[in-house]
Amino acid sequence: MPSITGESHDAISKSIEATRTRLRGLSARRDSRDQIIAGLSFGFWTELFGSKHEDLWRAALSNALPGTPAGRRKNVTAKLERLRPFRNRLAHHDSLLSQDVLFQLEEMLTLAEWMSPGARIWLERHEKVSDLYRQRPVTPIDTLVVPATEAWDLYENNGIYICPAGRNFRPSKYLAFYANKEIKPTIAQILYHRDNVEWTTTEAARLSTLAGDANKNDRKIAAAITASQAAGWTGGRYQIFLLSRVGDPRTIELKAAIPHLQSGRGSAFVQRHRYVSHHSLQSAKDTSDVK
Repeated sequence: MPSITGESHDAISKSIEATRTRLRGLSARRDSRDQIIAGLSFGFWTELFGSKHEDLWRAALSNALPGTPAGRRKNVTAKLERLRPFRNRLAHHDSLLSQDVLFQLEEMLTLAEWMSPGARIWLERHEKVSDLYRQRPVTPIDTLVVPATEAWDLYENNGIYICPAGRNFRPSKYLAFYANKEIKPTIAQILYHRDNVEWTTTEAARLSTLAGDANKNDRKIAAAITASQAAGWTGGRYQIFLLSRVGDPRTIELKAAIPHLQSGRGSAFVQRHRYVSHHSLQSAKDTSDVK
């Protein structure tokens, strides 16, 4: 079994001793094991999965979360770091109207599942957040939904969306794909948008040579031109959206695709494009719930 480093042991001991000292100041009898665990901050538990505790993870903590993908501590750390600011908002009774509550709920449920699949099932059966969320009074229209018969594969492989130049779009935070009579379960964040790009090998070569951080999107567009042409997209002029990819923390992953149950000529959920709230996507059972 791997040994625990001195740095890790010292960091844990220091936090525990500080908590014990604070508890003793309140009452001589408050210095119990249960009180110490309750008295440690959320930051302590988050930091327990930091890089300095890698040996502790391998020796013991990984056994507490056996379902962690690939057994990697970093997967746990990433979720805890995303949950920490949200937990602080709750603890300080801050407003949640601008928060992606269902995303945070899914993060919590996933952590529980990594500890025990049964724990997740129990929590899903008893949680009331999802039902309450559907009644939220504020649902900003912030998501562009596009038809994606061909575009979906291009996004999955390259993290981009392209369409003819000159098409007008309202400013949006997210982009969702509709194909095969369903809204796909991946809702990407729009990172950059540019219209009227010359879609040629020559332009790709020019953009790829532009150096520096200020031109990083130019280089990404160059790579997109090359990738789309390899996938059969022809030359011309297009506009491009650079998007967060599958697995990116900025990307919203729904539990499942949202089916479109209407049928008949002209009944497709998206003909050209439309705008919806990403909140309605997160709670929708089918497209009739999307608004």
